Amino acid sequence: MKKPLLSLLCLASGALWGQSEPGFDWRLQLMGSMSQIDGDAAVGYSKPGFSLGFAGSYGLPIRRLDYQISFSELGSLRPFDADNPGLTPFHIHVRQLEVGLYQSRSFAQWGYPQTRWALGLTATRLLRAWESQGYMPRLQDDYRNMGAMGSLRLTHGLRERLSLVASADYSLWSIVNNSATRWVGWGLARGGAYHNRIQVGLLLRP
Repeated sequence: MKKPLLSLLCLASGALWGQSEPGFDWRLQLMGSMSQIDGDAAVGYSKPGFSLGFAGSYGLPIRRLDYQISFSELGSLRPFDADNPGLTPFHIHVRQLEVGLYQSRSFAQWGYPQTRWALGLTATRLLRAWESQGYMPRLQDDYRNMGAMGSLRLTHGLRERLSLVASADYSLWSIVNNSATRWVGWGLARGGAYHNRIQVGLLLRP
């Protein structure tokens, strides 16, 4: 009687230990976005864009370390306004590689185990920047090659292999080389131009 009971306890302990071990997963990330550039006199999230890549996580069910590697387009758009013909229209495209790292937690303690929030950083590498509606010569030369964005992400599992994801991103320093951002006596004085972006999309596990 003792041996079967001991074997059962060992099996149960092994199962519990397996559930508590850190796990790794990855998924395809497909997202649409709307963005703007603070400082370009265009108000609102008017530039449509996209993000294609991979996203995944490592850790326990409640607390995990998330990451994402993607190719994306963002920028800013100001169309022609008949009521204000003096405003110059433009359509700025920025394409870049992005690598994000985030600390995430589950809402399981509030009864939503399939929903997670994550906060972290996204490093960016500029690939190309151009203007398709007006005239902005040497636009790419004015942009920094490297950048960083603060990111807040929400993920909700719809099915075993499909999740809905949304994020909000904001540049941590100016995206242009001739930034007016500088340290002064009381702290950091804002200037230059900053990307704002909101994204909604899907995470798909093949």
